[in-house]
Amino acid sequence: CKKAVSDYFESCRPGMAPFGFIPEISEIALTRESSDGFDTGLAAADKFVDAFFYNVDVRSIISAAKDAQSGNKNISPLNGKPSAKRRKLNSRAPTLSREQIENAAKAQGAAGG
Repeated sequence: CKKAVSDYFESCRPGMAPFGFIPEISEIALTRESSDGFDTGLAAADKFVDAFFYNVDVRSIISAAKDAQSGNKNISPLNGKPSAKRRKLNSRAPTLSREQIENAAKAQGAAGG
């Protein structure tokens, strides 16, 4: 997934990059199977927060959000320079449930929690 997302940004959004990649956290999948759910869930949440902190550039997210609020919506998180104009999403697109998305991903060979 990381390679596919990186390739997308390289080919379709030159000068831009993802804010980071969170590695798969096996403890999250275990919370579904655990009998002590709550404690296991808290431990998994802690692992996720730690992974997010070490793998995602939160400062760039905040900076991009500030730029967006100030009307400067075309600033790249990579270099602070204007990026290619973004197209608006079609608000009439159907909304899929998490279960539908997960099932579609599994049907396409995705693995994980």
